[in-house]
Amino acid sequence: MTDRPFVLDDLHRVVTPTETAISPDGTVVVFVRSEIVAGKATTSLWAVSRDSQARRLTAGPADSAPRFSPDGTSIAFLRKVGDSAQLHLIPLAGGEAETLTTAASLPLGAGAPVWSPDGNAIAFAAVISRSDSTDPNAPIVTDRLGYKVDGAGWLGTFRRHLHTVDLETKAVRRLTDGDWNADVPSWSPDGTALAFTANLEPDSDLNLTFSAYRILVDDLSVPPQRLGHATGVQGSTLWHPQGDSVVAIGTPEVRVGTADLIRLSVPGPTETPVDVTLTAHLDRNVMPGAPGYPGGTPALSNTRDGNRVLPPRSRMDASVCSRHRNRHLSLPRRQSQRGRLGALRCP
Repeated sequence: MTDRPFVLDDLHRVVTPTETAISPDGTVVVFVRSEIVAGKATTSLWAVSRDSQARRLTAGPADSAPRFSPDGTSIAFLRKVGDSAQLHLIPLAGGEAETLTTAASLPLGAGAPVWSPDGNAIAFAAVISRSDSTDPNAPIVTDRLGYKVDGAGWLGTFRRHLHTVDLETKAVRRLTDGDWNADVPSWSPDGTALAFTANLEPDSDLNLTFSAYRILVDDLSVPPQRLGHATGVQGSTLWHPQGDSVVAIGTPEVRVGTADLIRLSVPGPTETPVDVTLTAHLDRNVMPGAPGYPGGTPALSNTRDGNRVLPPRSRMDASVCSRHRNRHLSLPRRQSQRGRLGALRCP
């Protein structure tokens, strides 16, 4: 401790824990440690439990997005290699990280890992180029309004689509394609399908619609199937444990205003799916979270009375609560003055 005033150079001494992942049994937390080393921003993975000091898992210098395997023995994460971030795997006990994806198959890098329920595959959304041209100065031709994004610039032929990697063979498969972007996927409880949100409709650049879809992992001949009727949902989805619906954050239709938590049914052979707004009784905005913004993805939690208050966090991954066993649904709500988060039952 010191009584001297804070100076600009002290910023380089600030160490921040950022992204977190909790083991399935709830005993270990893996987090990303962000700091300045030799004048450069560095991120590495560390592990800590209630009865131990934090220990380093990786040396960095650019590791992020840790996700526990279903059995809790391994962590998949992103490591920047050259100009792109690629998926890696490391045992929780420590050791050398194993490379899962490379620039040979994913020249623009991979996305945050999402483990399959059986732990044999990882799904992710990754940016790909839909053009065969390698000329960086080639003219950009577009017939849609969504040709440019703040923070990314001109999109050109770049689109984000779903992929999987087999952990045994390291084979990477692209599951979707088209002139649209897919968001982070989530596995169905039986591991046969992925749910995701996307601007897949032909006029989505005009009406700004985003809906939820399902794709069968082992039968790509079946086009993505729309889930529910909502056209204003974005971000991650959460499967109901019975596999008959997903939960997403958004609005039933495209509009300006607060968002809700909406349950979207998987279409059956005979019945018409009905959307259920789970947070219609709340006077708060349900926020999906983004860099610099509060909120988070919906997650299942283990509660005794169905109304347990979660610890306050600005962003929360569904993997954070993957250890929980019963079927109450918890959602990060906009923080009140006391910084609390709400929980509610999923009907």
